Amino acid sequence: MLDAALHKAHGYAPEFGGGLSNHAPMVMEVMEALGQKARIPDWLEHYKSQLEPFPSTDSQSGSPTLGNPSHVPSWLAHWREEIQQSGYENTLRDALPRLLPGISASAGHGLLRVAHATRSLERHQTPERLEELAHGLTYWSTTFARLPGVAGSKGNQNPLSALKTLKLVPPESRSKEGLIQPRLQVLERTPDFKHLVNQVQAEDPEFLDQLTELFARIFLNHHGSHGVVFLHAFTGPSALRLLESYLSREDTVRALKY
Repeated sequence: MLDAALHKAHGYAPEFGGGLSNHAPMVMEVMEALGQKARIPDWLEHYKSQLEPFPSTDSQSGSPTLGNPSHVPSWLAHWREEIQQSGYENTLRDALPRLLPGISASAGHGLLRVAHATRSLERHQTPERLEELAHGLTYWSTTFARLPGVAGSKGNQNPLSALKTLKLVPPESRSKEGLIQPRLQVLERTPDFKHLVNQVQAEDPEFLDQLTELFARIFLNHHGSHGVVFLHAFTGPSALRLLESYLSREDTVRALKY
């Protein structure tokens, strides 16, 4: 049922409504993983009413570049070819290190979609699931966005200690946008944020557990108007668990810093 639903879902764009992420492929993968695949067709039928058609051509000419949403069809063709020629495992091993610096793409949804597609492929390798991985890599590529700072030197702080060193962005400087991604742009004007990436001790084997637990607790304490922001602050890092086997330890540490 997941394969048939994915085939239908691939007729829709990765975003709708001015920047909202299309969650259909990710939700349906979770439904299968939880033993609820029989509910997938009805759920998709209800959800798809808000979605927009997948673009048939690039909206700009030229070669596809990272972070340019005008080249969705070209990026999709690229990743289809890569997967067909190299296999999905080797494609992931090659693509992930290049995409990691833009891990905040679409508030982490590029990473999430790739992670869910990968988990589905590990259960069953089918043309529809390979196509979903190509769509996920396309979404990450076209929304690729860097946060300030470059992962490099080794730090010595756990996530909570590092977070405490940051000053809150003044209310008057915060974005009034409803979407997460535009809100992150204010960090370009936050001098101490770019140093945070190298203050954390991401080499610690317990770092990922500490990071996800921290933001799960923050979410539970602030689940009101900003709840969805904090929700993605632990679902995104959690998705890395599904991709660790395709990353070197060095790249895993770099991903955790980002």
